[in-house]
Amino acid sequence: MTKKHSLKHILLRKSYLLAAAFISICVLFIGGCSDKLSTTPDQSDSINTEKATKKFNAFTENLLKNELKSNTLSLHYTAISPAALGIDDYEISIGSYSTQSMNNSYNQVRQYQEQLSSIPYDYLSNEDKITYDIINWYFSHQIDPSEFPYFDEPLSKTIGIQSQLPILFCEYQFRNQTDINDYLKLLSLFPAYFDEIITYEQEKSANGKFMADFSANRIIKSIEAFLSQTSDHYLITSFAERLNSVEGLSEEQKNNYITANNSIIIDSVFPAYQKLLETLKSLSTTGTNSGGLCNFENGATYYEKLLQKSIGTQKSASELIAMVDKKLSDDLDKLGTLLTSNTSLIENLNNLNFEMTQPEEILNYLQSEMKADFPVAVDCKYNIKQISKSLQTTLSPAFYLAPPIDSANENTIYINPSYNTESLTLYSTLAHEGFPGHMYQNLFSSSKQTNPVRALFSFTGYSEGYATYAELQSYNYLNFDKNINQILSLSNSITLAIYARLDLAIHYEGYNYNQTHDYLVKYGITDQETTTEIYQSIVEQPGNYMCYYGGCCEFNELLKKYKKNHSDFSLKEFHNYILSIGDAPFEILEKYMN
Repeated sequence: MTKKHSLKHILLRKSYLLAAAFISICVLFIGGCSDKLSTTPDQSDSINTEKATKKFNAFTENLLKNELKSNTLSLHYTAISPAALGIDDYEISIGSYSTQSMNNSYNQVRQYQEQLSSIPYDYLSNEDKITYDIINWYFSHQIDPSEFPYFDEPLSKTIGIQSQLPILFCEYQFRNQTDINDYLKLLSLFPAYFDEIITYEQEKSANGKFMADFSANRIIKSIEAFLSQTSDHYLITSFAERLNSVEGLSEEQKNNYITANNSIIIDSVFPAYQKLLETLKSLSTTGTNSGGLCNFENGATYYEKLLQKSIGTQKSASELIAMVDKKLSDDLDKLGTLLTSNTSLIENLNNLNFEMTQPEEILNYLQSEMKADFPVAVDCKYNIKQISKSLQTTLSPAFYLAPPIDSANENTIYINPSYNTESLTLYSTLAHEGFPGHMYQNLFSSSKQTNPVRALFSFTGYSEGYATYAELQSYNYLNFDKNINQILSLSNSITLAIYARLDLAIHYEGYNYNQTHDYLVKYGITDQETTTEIYQSIVEQPGNYMCYYGGCCEFNELLKKYKKNHSDFSLKEFHNYILSIGDAPFEILEKYMN
């Protein structure tokens, strides 16, 4: 199963970081009746435009500062130089996870939206209108936690907080001593942060919404794997390595920092994970639902809202079902036609030989071959790293860590060697995470956007949908017969469609394990172990597969509309359009298409 994702916004997405403190924006319009009488219409428009721009800039600057100051981990990953964003001081915080923080966050969003609505939209520039539309859409589609209490789930085997936080800390780069000190303070906050998660899970259990038994057991195993290392734990070994990047540290200072880090890991981080482990064991049999969200009261409605928010779509669940069914049917027809028209293709498929095996070689090849279809990207540096052996069974096949907004040279692609054992699998993985996928999209879009507030707003349907679209596109660049390339692309698309359709079937239509098994058998998947893994993964990660495949389908629909509206169609120009606007809901991408 291929589950690839970007970690850049995981804490913004899962820790409810919209700030609790109300920021009052007091940028007033200047002038009265006498000013209006003494200006021509053109002068009045110019003055109104200037006022609107100032007010919008003040709003976005304060929003960005407010959000980043509330979470030091997000701040570090967003900006190398916080002072350039007007952030000179901040309290060390890892965020909060509680019902109270969720309600505070939702109420803060409503206050933000009220401030946003006071800005004269018609006088904004086109770029500011796009940013305004994105922010407003994001605010409008937040889910009221009081209406759907305890539906959110911070923990899961692969994309849960307990799995992803260690990677974010392992990749926390030290640029100066302030970074080191902030890092150690953040580590010391693990017990309090995990206590909030523990309380939330206990409340979920008391309200009959604790996770399925098998989900708890999968997470328990992932935590046990994390705790299986001690003195050679990657959070300990990587810390010592990262200290070498800070200039001017004496050996004594390094040793003192290493001692402090080891102490915090052993006395704070490990006990926090151990306490979470023990809590999950005690709650593991209290789940009342081993199936999809629709089995809870209001669960189907919540799932539909979750899809719309995450994908960035206005489509209802029924419309998404129809979209996936049609794409799956079309792809199956195309694949059948190809295979029946030339029976030798099957034999050729069994004898494919893709010789590139090194990640850097594959990325260079993709970067060269994609030039005909994609605009030129910003030059960048990147690192390819392997996931620690202790995490290979609990993390995804690969993921991309984006650089801060004020640097393009801290790109990291993590590869899980336990999944990427074949060269063609590694090829498609790197196309998704690197070129023309996540890394390329992030660098190109960032080079086109001037307002840093865009870093706060992410739509998984755009980011993962685009990376999936790019991955499928990359099969065209293989040096095989074009029919072979198309078969490989269609096969990958069909597999993702099956997972996405089951996402909808389990969480919206109520498919149980047996119905899931029967559905998979129709497509030749009969192995019980595979069926169990697919079913359990989808149950514990509602909407995850739909963000990948649903987002990809939305891009394909945009492509069809773009072709229809442009007689001089160019695939490169279409890619330039969607990448220049950047991470946004599909409704807004379509609005600015022409």
